[in-house]
Amino acid sequence: MAIVVRLILIALLLLLFVILYQKLKPEFRKFRRRSGFQGEWIGSSSEWKKLVRLCHGDEARAQRLRQYEKKANPGIGDDEACQRAVERYYRDNR
Repeated sequence: MAIVVRLILIALLLLLFVILYQKLKPEFRKFRRRSGFQGEWIGSSSEWKKLVRLCHGDEARAQRLRQYEKKANPGIGDDEACQRAVERYYRDNR
């Protein structure tokens, strides 16, 4: 009798996990899409990582800062733009 009760409890627990997974799956997908970088590939340069870290993980914001620097200085590369964006961030947020 105790084994049957345990099996029923395990089955109910498993059913609960499946239902929770089905309910939360769209939220996980939204989070993955939101956290993934959608723009052009920059690579894993330390300057880019530093800029993203300054933006608290907001890659879209870091991308805008980088694009602003590239627009203001058309001849620079991605790393240089990230470095200038980091310097501007520190200068503007003293």
